[in-house]
Amino acid sequence: MKFIKYFSLGIFLLSLFASCSNELDLNAPYKNIPVIYGVLSVKDTSHYIRIQKVFTNPSGDATAYAKNIDSVYYKEDDIIVQLVDKNLKTWTLRRVDGNLEGYKRESGVFVDNPNYLYKIKGDSLKLAGGEKVKISVLDKKTNVVIASSETTITKNMSEISPAIPGEINFASTLPNSLNSLYWGFDQNTTKFFNVKMYLNIDETDVNNPTKLISRRIPWQIVPDFDISNTFVINSKVNIKYSVDDFFTVIKNYFKDSGSTKKYFRNLDLEITAVNNDVYVYLNASTVNTGITAAEVVPNYTNIANGLGLFGSKTI
Repeated sequence: MKFIKYFSLGIFLLSLFASCSNELDLNAPYKNIPVIYGVLSVKDTSHYIRIQKVFTNPSGDATAYAKNIDSVYYKEDDIIVQLVDKNLKTWTLRRVDGNLEGYKRESGVFVDNPNYLYKIKGDSLKLAGGEKVKISVLDKKTNVVIASSETTITKNMSEISPAIPGEINFASTLPNSLNSLYWGFDQNTTKFFNVKMYLNIDETDVNNPTKLISRRIPWQIVPDFDISNTFVINSKVNIKYSVDDFFTVIKNYFKDSGSTKKYFRNLDLEITAVNNDVYVYLNASTVNTGITAAEVVPNYTNIANGLGLFGSKTI
């Protein structure tokens, strides 16, 4: 198996609206340069785009400026954020507080409350896999585009087998047994994969058994991989993974904790696929910085006259 040292795709996608841009130059000379982060998916019921300013610190305490809302975010009257499809149909996104939408921003260098994002409902946009979508940030006073980008929407995967995690058999008595996971994908819109199962666990305190806590324990069954991996042949993925690894995860989590009882409920399977824009961004960031989930550094950008990432995924 070819092992590829990439920044975890799953962690990266989760961190986009929680922690990105915490590494921008706090003392850069002033320019009106937007920072854009957005990864669109045909399956999302709502789409969120982060738009910020390149932070500048003309004088004084850089940390204080970073906590100033007006230093980080454009005012609502400053910009218009639009998405444009292949037929030149245009949608204008509205500004919302991500903290109130379920995207709470992690504490860091920059102000975390409010957490402004630009939103559009999925049933309004109606994305289709394979189509190109453009994002434009316009100066609201002049209607001039100050930054833009374009990405190709990732098509959904097909023929996933087993389709239901409950159909996966972990009951083999043979050592070093392997299970298979299979699916098809569109090689024109897909470049990189992350494959996880989640163990759904219920916990109770023996001193308070009526209080139930539900947890999802991630198990990445193989390292992230791109479409050049030996798993992939003719737009089909066929993964072999160890049955023993499942029991190792169970064993590690179900260690005797004395006061806590734990109950295994079931499994969820999650396969995430991203397009080339996200893949190149991840690869460049990892090679240059070895980043962690809290340090999304814009060493690569596909934003014209700006910084950041505009890409696509499907789950």
